[in-house]
Amino acid sequence: MSDSLNPEDVVPAFRSDLKLADPVQGAGEKLVTVADPVSGKSMAFRGFELSIARMLNGQRTAGEVIDAASQIGLPISLEGLSGFVKKLRSLDFLSHPLDAPVGEPTTWGERREWPDEVRARYQVALREARSNDLLSAKQHLDELLRDAPELKEARDLQVWVDERLRAPAAGKRLPTFTDVFGVVERTWFEEGERQSEANAAESKRLASLSDIPAAVAPAAEAPVSEAVEAPKKKGGGVGKIIAVLLVLVVAGAGAAAALYPIPYLAKGTFELQSRSALNVEVAREGVVGAVAVKEGDWVEAGARLFDYDNEAARKRLADAEKKVVELQKKSEKSGAGKKLGDAKKKLEKAQGDLKDAQGDLEKAKTKGKKPAIAKAEKKVKKLEGAVAKAQKAVDGAGSGVEKGSELEKAIAEREALRPQVEAAPFNAPVAGFVSALKVKQGDPVKTGSVVCHLDDSKVLSVKMAMAKGEKMAEGQTASLSVEGKKVDVKIEKIINGEGKGTLDNSKGGFKAGQKGDLTIDTGGRTLLSKYL
Repeated sequence: MSDSLNPEDVVPAFRSDLKLADPVQGAGEKLVTVADPVSGKSMAFRGFELSIARMLNGQRTAGEVIDAASQIGLPISLEGLSGFVKKLRSLDFLSHPLDAPVGEPTTWGERREWPDEVRARYQVALREARSNDLLSAKQHLDELLRDAPELKEARDLQVWVDERLRAPAAGKRLPTFTDVFGVVERTWFEEGERQSEANAAESKRLASLSDIPAAVAPAAEAPVSEAVEAPKKKGGGVGKIIAVLLVLVVAGAGAAAALYPIPYLAKGTFELQSRSALNVEVAREGVVGAVAVKEGDWVEAGARLFDYDNEAARKRLADAEKKVVELQKKSEKSGAGKKLGDAKKKLEKAQGDLKDAQGDLEKAKTKGKKPAIAKAEKKVKKLEGAVAKAQKAVDGAGSGVEKGSELEKAIAEREALRPQVEAAPFNAPVAGFVSALKVKQGDPVKTGSVVCHLDDSKVLSVKMAMAKGEKMAEGQTASLSVEGKKVDVKIEKIINGEGKGTLDNSKGGFKAGQKGDLTIDTGGRTLLSKYL
């Protein structure tokens, strides 16, 4: 893509006189409207796009923006940033050096000052959430909100994370932040390519309108000896090198020893943790039917934990419908009888028509004629809608007697029970061993109540910290001492100085909570480097 930014290029500044309709929430994948008070135009951006736009202050370099974005889990590339800047420029959302100063900036509200430690902890959780490391993000957010409960941004992010952790149990599949970011970044590439092609076409057009030949750089025409003065050679170069070597030889073994790498093991500590540990919460209200697991069972993500008991829900729904009918009969005597009676007649007719159509559909299926079956199915679907509409009219006629009446409450109760009639399994959102199982057949459960605890200890997470003055790097191998056993673990990532790795525990030889010492073979270091 032509006209791309280089890492050392200073980025332009995002205009400070724009207006944001909504605040950025959660991980920033939702749309936020930005309005231009000058042109009257408005444009919807993803929240994370505005996070990047906020970094465009006319002072940072492109490389610095990319580094800052990575700290909060935004994997923007240099090409993507170039495309994003071009998109903003095409919308006239970037300021120009010749623009008059803005009297009262409106784009960004005042930022509440956070303690550095709180901001760093929030950024870790945000980076984990955006990387789909949801369980770790939840753990860090819970800890952060215990210390700083007033932090709205952390609460919003916690809601976003919880929604994605509960989704599999409710049979939902929500896109990851990485998926959303990738789709949006591709639009920046397309915008950048489109503008680059337009710029090239415009340059070509302007060149064709001019009869003045293009200027040629003098340096390109002149001989090298004339265009650029050759640097003068400094005398004594070889002699100096020989002199230095002689000094080193005279220094002898002492200098050699100072530069010779000596084997060195950096020291630190570790703690083993479950890779995932989660209290599984109910996704919707209902009654527990058959429970498919017991304490100590291992379940994969998506495995069935229990079924909702739709028979119990059917009984409760039948009782609720009976109560509604009784209260509707009472309301008929209170002056609303005619309206309700007419609505009931229409409902009965619609139900009769639907029954006839369902009979015709069964006959068509018996004969096996596809055109007739399709026609009958279409008619059944249409009459099902008519029945639903007629039922709504009956409900409206009945509940319209008095707002807040006993009848209205009974109808609301019945409507709340209807979704529970559908039989549905409740599935495990993550893999793990079942413990603290809190439900049994027949138990009523409400949204948010805890079903059980899932603990994935087949693969343990290793948290590593180095002793004072020691360092570690991603990709190094740490040797752990676990109750007399030596185990090697690769350092996969480092967050705020804390190393992270994983340990295969499929044979059950280790336990979460175990702690100990570790060493890292640095490959050796010199005596000189020790004091530098």
